[in-house]
Amino acid sequence: MLSRGTFTVEIWYDHRIGRVAATRVVHLQSRAEKAWSGWRPERVTRFIRHLLPVRAAAGVSPPRR
Repeated sequence: MLSRGTFTVEIWYDHRIGRVAATRVVHLQSRAEKAWSGWRPERVTRFIRHLLPVRAAAGVSPPRR
């Protein structure tokens, strides 16, 4: 049986200063979300890893709120 996790990643890019102003990631199944200023790819990866359906098998704990 296959499970899937669907996520959206929103990136607000400020053209005036030439960098990412904010990032938001949402897990569509649970509606869990995280947002922060700037671009931190390790936070995107960590959020997704914590909410993947295989997290229990991989020994990954859910994100702290």
